[in-house]
Formats: sequence, structure tokens, C-alpha cells
Amino acid sequence: MNMCVPDSLRFRGLLLLASLLSCLNLFCRGKLPSEAGSSNPPDKGSWTIYTPFDWAHDGNPVYGNFITVYSDGAGADLKQQVCELAEQQFSDIMLEFQFENTADFIFPPGYNRIDIYINRFHTENIAWAYWGGFLITIRVEPLDTRWQRYLNYTAKHELVHVFEFLIEGKIDLFADVWFKEGLAVYLADPETAGFNPVDTVAELDAWIARNQDHPDQGNPIAIHRQSDFPPNADRTYYYLMFELAIRYLLDERGGMGSLDNVLDLMYDIRNNIAFESSFEDRFELNMEEFETEFYTRLRTYLQ
Repeated sequence: MNMCVPDSLRFRGLLLLASLLSCLNLFCRGKLPSEAGSSNPPDKGSWTIYTPFDWAHDGNPVYGNFITVYSDGAGADLKQQVCELAEQQFSDIMLEFQFENTADFIFPPGYNRIDIYINRFHTENIAWAYWGGFLITIRVEPLDTRWQRYLNYTAKHELVHVFEFLIEGKIDLFADVWFKEGLAVYLADPETAGFNPVDTVAELDAWIARNQDHPDQGNPIAIHRQSDFPPNADRTYYYLMFELAIRYLLDERGGMGSLDNVLDLMYDIRNNIAFESSFEDRFELNMEEFETEFYTRLRTYLQ
């Protein structure tokens, strides 16, 4: 999925990418936490504090520059593969936001690295981002094509949330569900996982027709909290609708916003400004009007 970016910004982005890659050693290896400069407690990963999952790890993490990969039993090759991919993807996210000041990240107390936990054998099938890292379930190794596509998409999706956590510096994310999930889907690119973005009026109308009996006819902007999802909701398609909303906001043919606006919104939340107030200020768009006019706006946008 391509973002509409002026040529001048593309050039600046290429320069920044070259600068980042020249400074970053993306090789990941196992080493002592002291050698890696980590202040993480050796036996308590951040996931044991900021998620419901008090999972032990096998004692053989792999360290990158700013990421540590743990697991309950993944092999060294898989840990290194995930580490290298995540290092590159997190650098890509910083590039997309034109963000360089990593000293401004707010990590959880006692931690200064991103923790990733590969769930190989616990029964839960989850991908779960939290303040300081994320959990990802991988059931096979080496990865086949299907699992590789899943990893490529899911790791970046969760790392977008991790970036948001580190900017906001809070135990929870306070943006509406449609916004934070739409942003993660947008930047991770649903086509990476084999899903086609909603990009025609016919697809939009079909979604509305399928949701005639649901509140707000499936309007994604009405999903402010997890509890707002209708019973038996098609969450996969809701996430594609969230992505469409973000795509509209950031497109010069739509809301004419930018990732600078998104980053400013994250900093507003850090400074305890409510999401709705920040959204209306940064995107110059009344939230209630956007929700009410969403289908009308998007039908015009997709024509």
C-alpha cells in the first residue's frame, strides 16, 4: 500500500534511511544482558508485568540493538530471524514518522529495550502489544510461506503499537480503537498478510449491506472501545475498515493529514490531552461529524 508523499519528503526519507542503516548494525545474537546494555531483570520480562501472561522463558534470549527476543522454546534461528526482522521494521516505522530522537521514548520503569516473546507452546493463540514489547504466537519452525507472511505483517502491526506506547509513555493506549488499530493495519499493510484493502464503492456498499442490522451499520468510527464491537462482529473486516479510515485521513484527496499529525496526537496523549480533543485539533475535523458523515465522505473518496 503506497502513501501519498511529496517527492521532497521521499528524498528526505531516503537520506534518513541511509543515515539510519549506516548507524544500525542489524545483526542479532545471544549475549549477556550487561553486554547488551539492558537493565531488564534477567528472569522477569516486561510481558509478565504489563500483560496477563506470566510466562517463563528458556533463558536463551537473542539481543539486537534495541530489541530482545525471548521464547518458551523457539530455536535460536527463529529467535534471530524475528530479531532481525523486528529491528528492521522498527527502523522503518521511525523512518515513516521521520522520528530520530530515541532518547525521547518512555520505557516502562526498569526497562530500556523492546521485549518480544515468541509463544511456541503455550495454548493461547495471541498477538499482544503492550508498553515495552509484544507477544507473538508462532507454531512452526522453520517458517513456511504462510507463517512467514503472518510474521511479516503481525510483527510490524504490533511494533506500530509499541512505537505508540513508547511515545505516549503510558500503561494503556488512549486513542480510539478504530484509530490505533487502523494505523497499525495501514503501516503494516494488509496485503502483506494476504488481505485486500477496501478500495471500491462496491466493497463499501457491500459492507454496509452486511451490517444493516448492526448499530451504525458497521460504521468503524463508532468503535471507540473494544466493547463497542457488535456481537459476532467480523473483526477482520472491521480492521480493514479502520485502515480505510486512516488512509482517508492521510490522503491529500481525503483528510489531507499526515503522519506528523499522528505523531503530534501521540504526544498530546502523553501530555494528558484527550484523544477526541487532540484529533479535532490535529486533523481539523470534528469527531462527531466525521462519524456521522463517514460513509458519505468515503463513498466520494473511493469514486
